[in-house]
Amino acid sequence: MLALVPLTVASLLFLLLVPRGTPPDDVPLPPVDRRELDAVAAADAALAGKAAKGLDADVRAVGSALAALHVQLDVDAPNIREVDLAVDGIADEIKRIQDAKGADAGLEAMLTLRALQLQEFLGEVRVLRQTGVVSEPLRRLAAPLVRKLTSFGWFAPAATDHRYVIPEDRELAVLFKRMWNTETGLAPLLSPGHRPDAANALTAQYAETRAERLLLHRLNLRTPHAESASMVRLALAKRIAATPAEKLKAEEDLQVSSERFRAAKIADVRADDPSYPVDYALGVALYRAHDYEHSAEALLRYTELNPGGDYALRARHHLAAVLRARDR
Repeated sequence: MLALVPLTVASLLFLLLVPRGTPPDDVPLPPVDRRELDAVAAADAALAGKAAKGLDADVRAVGSALAALHVQLDVDAPNIREVDLAVDGIADEIKRIQDAKGADAGLEAMLTLRALQLQEFLGEVRVLRQTGVVSEPLRRLAAPLVRKLTSFGWFAPAATDHRYVIPEDRELAVLFKRMWNTETGLAPLLSPGHRPDAANALTAQYAETRAERLLLHRLNLRTPHAESASMVRLALAKRIAATPAEKLKAEEDLQVSSERFRAAKIADVRADDPSYPVDYALGVALYRAHDYEHSAEALLRYTELNPGGDYALRARHHLAAVLRARDR
């Protein structure tokens, strides 16, 4: 078994067997069940249609409280006390609804509000794609998400083509619902990790689905970004680069950080798709991050464990290229 052979010996073997290597291109994306996504979108649209007929005043008050929170968060350095007060205000409004309507009816009312605000959000995003202008309604609905899109490079306000909003509407919908669930305190019921009680039809129907999680995995793997802690520093270095060499170095540092982010996200996919070729994908991402040693280990591991796998031939050819890059 190659697992018992030191990497250096295995390297020589692969270079003999595969003299010509091809550099890794891109990581595979996990498949997603589009029918399940269609069902989610239909359920959200049906609730939004119900909300369009009118919402109770106490439910509208939650929407206003969320908008107040987004005003506080739509700055570079939010006032923690004001943010806490806004969060408390949301919790108070939701508790009043639950006390008045009961737990199930209260949850249905909140889900109806979420569905309505989701449709409003997607409508404002369509305006954003056309104009490049972040409208005030969009800020009130999702200022933290818009700021995240900008910081991740998923939306560039100064881009010549204002349609530069990378996530698709369905990806944006999952991101919006995650934000909304967290801000309302409903994330434990509706977000990843929760196992809906079959007796609670509302929770079972409107909790985040496997297809939605896979959709976000695809987004992270398709368009990786630098880790949040280093994003500002790397972007600034690229912006102030004075020479071609400095600019090239800044772009390379940004790519390496993005690929490290992608490598960190790859392992998450297996929880939702056990068949995903994690080792192969890691080999590709780590190569792009210039971590040739660990890239070679991942690709070698994939070829050992999956000699007849879908990516086995590619992995062998990529491994030869990785080993040559490592030894240069």
